[in-house]
This record gives sequence, C-alpha cells and structure tokens, in this order.
Amino acid sequence: MDSLTLDLNPKAAARRAQVQAQPGASDKPILTCTPEQVEEAKHVLYMWSGRGYEEPGKSRDDDHRANPEDVAAFIEERIKPRPLPNSYPPGELLKLEQQPT
Repeated sequence: MDSLTLDLNPKAAARRAQVQAQPGASDKPILTCTPEQVEEAKHVLYMWSGRGYEEPGKSRDDDHRANPEDVAAFIEERIKPRPLPNSYPPGELLKLEQQPT
C-alpha cells in the first residue's frame, strides 16, 4: 500500500496548529440528546418504519408500520448510557487529591 503526504499551505498549517492547541481539542465529545429530541426520534422512526415494506397477509392500503411501543423500546435501548468497564459515569467528579487523615 502506498502512502501519501500532504503539505498544507502556511495559512492552513497555522489554523491546524491553532485548533490542536485549544484545550480539549483531542477529547472525544459526549453526545447527549434532550427528551424532546428522543420523542421526535421515536415519532420519525415510527412514521418511516413501513417505508417500502408490505407485510404478508395485509392489503396494499393497510398500515404496514411497526408498533409504536416497539419503536419506542428500540430507541430507548440504543440511547441508554453504557459505560465501559472501570469507567466513571458522565458527570461523576473525580477527586484525585489525597484526603487528610
């Protein structure tokens, strides 16, 4: 496999160095969503759940969408936080200073 090296122009190189020098530039963001966004996601997924699908035994004019409760459970299962082993949940403070004894 061949490698390719790109040399940035001075303006782009300066901008790249500026962005990388910002505190937290290499941190990965923690993605969160509001309850309103979750409800909207459930509604949108429910409305699109029958797109291009025809359930056997139903006529073409029947509703072929998934059960709204199943869609809500599907979304809830995927957005609940799953911390990695030996990690702290979001928002928990780490107290690294030694406590006086």
